Amino acid sequence: MRSTIVTAFAVSLLLHAAPGLAELDRTVLKLGESRLKSAFEGSQVTLKLDMPATSGGVDVSVGEPQPLDLGDYSHRLKQFGVALRSGSSVMVTKVKVNPKFIEFQLAGGGYGTLFDENSPNVDVESAEKTKRERDLEGWIRGEPNAERKREMQRELDDLRKGRHREDAANRARVAGAAEMQRALIAEKRLSGGSRFNLRYPNGVPEAALTPDALRTALARWVRFGDSEMTESDSAEPAAGSDGVGSLRKGMTIAQVERMLGRPERLESSEVDGLKRTTCVYSNREGTFEVVFVEGVLVRYTVR
Repeated sequence: MRSTIVTAFAVSLLLHAAPGLAELDRTVLKLGESRLKSAFEGSQVTLKLDMPATSGGVDVSVGEPQPLDLGDYSHRLKQFGVALRSGSSVMVTKVKVNPKFIEFQLAGGGYGTLFDENSPNVDVESAEKTKRERDLEGWIRGEPNAERKREMQRELDDLRKGRHREDAANRARVAGAAEMQRALIAEKRLSGGSRFNLRYPNGVPEAALTPDALRTALARWVRFGDSEMTESDSAEPAAGSDGVGSLRKGMTIAQVERMLGRPERLESSEVDGLKRTTCVYSNREGTFEVVFVEGVLVRYTVR
């Protein structure tokens, strides 16, 4: 009897302690996430592999003999294209710690998140019968005069043909709109960044929540730090310097405008809570399309 009471008491203690333990785990994860955010968000890293243009990114199974599933990686590259090329320097825009994995988001984190448009489908509705069509159908059924009946039938046939032509035109317009939507989604994918997902079989351990541990986990695919940046790379751009060679990732909008002047066109949007700005500049060397995230240059092209 006493043994039963002791056992029940122990079970009760465990049940009451469990929420506290779970809360402690969440607290540890939150503190670890805060450390990782401070260490990496806003910094530049250099990629050692192409990154797929999807929010699915690249999955890394930490601790496994082959942490990167090459089949899955290749499939995503073929399906979605390449958003970030090997050798490119990109900004870390977000680090997020989940119970089972850590997200290391680059240049926006990849297209395909909750509010991104993923379907190219555009609805099309068939043209409805007009009142005249419905009236003629009823009149024809009750018309005793053969000649009059033929006249009404010809009119009805013409109305039906017109409606079918309208349907065909609507389908053609929808097909064109769907194709444009597909192209737009593909373009957004290529400029939406990507991410690494560091996955742990038994959940994210506390030991993984340090900057050094994260660097070690990604060392095969990411080069951290600015040790390769020369003194001239880090210098403030000279006023009036407008060559494409003077542009570099990590510059602010103000620095770029001192070089290239005010943009001819500017578009702003929000990606995963971060402000993304695309500016188009022109000078004698060509047209520059420059992408900023939170006011910092992450990508540019010259046309």
